[in-house]
Amino acid sequence: EGKTLSQKVFLFDELPNPQSPDQTWDALHIVVSNAALGVLVYWNQWSYISIIDCTSALTCGILMNLKMVLLVCLSVGLFETRLSFLNVCGIAIAFLGCVLYGYAKQQQPSNPTIRTGPYETEVELPNASHKADMELPTM
Repeated sequence: EGKTLSQKVFLFDELPNPQSPDQTWDALHIVVSNAALGVLVYWNQWSYISIIDCTSALTCGILMNLKMVLLVCLSVGLFETRLSFLNVCGIAIAFLGCVLYGYAKQQQPSNPTIRTGPYETEVELPNASHKADMELPTM
């Protein structure tokens, strides 16, 4: 109750002074916290690029919207952020859109495709139920 943001996040009462031997541990705590956050940001970017390789850009955009909804919810819980009714409605609509997109994506019949490169078009594989699609062209 009544703690500042730095007290909640970094778990100390005042900013450390590196010249003071008592607060050397607090300065080390800041360095370690920043290094850990850097690793998390790197992992986040790496996973985003990996997801783009496996799915479409639209799916990645939907996932980023879902991530933002979860971050806002975390902010409300961790930092006691106040939301207006309009904010809550926007978060609910964004979450509902993500859920509906996932449901619609699951309902689509899957047609296997092969990616020919990151900037090239996808090549559809022939459907096994149509024998005409499986014939090879003659020269």
